[in-house]
Amino acid sequence: MLASGSAAFAAAAAKAGSILVALPLMAFDNRWVQALGALFDKVRRSRPSAAAPAAAKA
Repeated sequence: MLASGSAAFAAAAAKAGSILVALPLMAFDNRWVQALGALFDKVRRSRPSAAAPAAAKA
């Protein structure tokens, strides 16, 4: 990019490179967050709810 001497080309290449790097990282992040959410849901469901004893008393 420096050899071309074009600032516009360098800016366009930097933008395209950033997008090409960000897309796989975004896909990985979405999968990781979904997996983490599923794990926490499983843990939350396995614990007895704090609201159940309060509802039983009423």
